[in-house]
Amino acid sequence: MADSTVRIGLVLPDVMGTYGDGGNAVVLRQRLLLRGIDASIVEITLSDPVPASLDIYTLGGAEDYAQRLATKHLLRYPGLQQAVSRGAPVLAICGGVQEWRRIRRLSICPSAAQRRHLQALEPPR
Repeated sequence: MADSTVRIGLVLPDVMGTYGDGGNAVVLRQRLLLRGIDASIVEITLSDPVPASLDIYTLGGAEDYAQRLATKHLLRYPGLQQAVSRGAPVLAICGGVQEWRRIRRLSICPSAAQRRHLQALEPPR
C-alpha cells in the first residue's frame, strides 16, 4: 500500500446499496482501526470514475435495473478491474457478486495476494 492508510472503496452505493451494504465498508474500516491500522472509506458514485489506486473495494446488492447501471459504469471506468489485476481484494455481496462475474467473467475465489490482504481483517485472537 502506498501510504499507511488503507483506502476502502465503497463502489456505487447510490445504485448498489439497496440492502445497506455500505455497512460492509464501515465494518472493514472499524476492524482495521481496532488492529491499529488507519483506514478511510472512499465513496464512489455514478458521478465518479472508479479509481484503480484504492486498497480494498466493496460492492453491494441491488435490483436488476441498478445492476445494469453499475455494469455500464464499471465498464466505462475500469479502475476496479485494474485494481484487481494488481492484487486488490473485492468484497462483493449479493448483486455485487453477479456484477463482478459479469465484469470479470472470473470465479470468486480470491488469489493468494487477496487472501493475504483479507487475513488482516480476521478477528484478533
